[in-house]
Amino acid sequence: MRANLYTEDGTLLDGNLTQYDSSFCNCIDGLDARKMMNPGENLGIQRDGFILSVERRTTVVSKDTTQLWMSHLVPAKSYFIEVVISNFNKNIQGVVQDLVLNKETPLIMNDTTIVPFTVSGNDSTRFRVVFGLSKPEPKIVHLARTRLHIGDGTSPGRGILKRIFH
Repeated sequence: MRANLYTEDGTLLDGNLTQYDSSFCNCIDGLDARKMMNPGENLGIQRDGFILSVERRTTVVSKDTTQLWMSHLVPAKSYFIEVVISNFNKNIQGVVQDLVLNKETPLIMNDTTIVPFTVSGNDSTRFRVVFGLSKPEPKIVHLARTRLHIGDGTSPGRGILKRIFH
């Protein structure tokens, strides 16, 4: 998963990368890279008290959350976050949660999702990406063919409505 921060006009400001593989651990180790801050806007990953630019985690099996971290954003300025997902299990779904607006944007799995926003204050931990198992597809139940019978046979247009199942 790659997350990038852009200005409203499409200028790339910063980004980070999370790689998932069964050989990685969900701990901070030598395979993760701490974020080197720049003087402008920053986008990192907040994990266990560290801000990272690269994180390697075990494959998402049932649920996982990545807290995005931002700094030096300009108040009232508009930005967007681009979340690029690739090589994910088809049974995993995800959302970007906006904790300021209390809103979720569904991720387009194995594609790109754009999340526009305007800075509203201290937005450093405004967004997080949450993955989970997809909900099972609803089962389609086929009902028996029905035939409607209107009337009681004595008064046309007036009577009871019967549903007869075949």
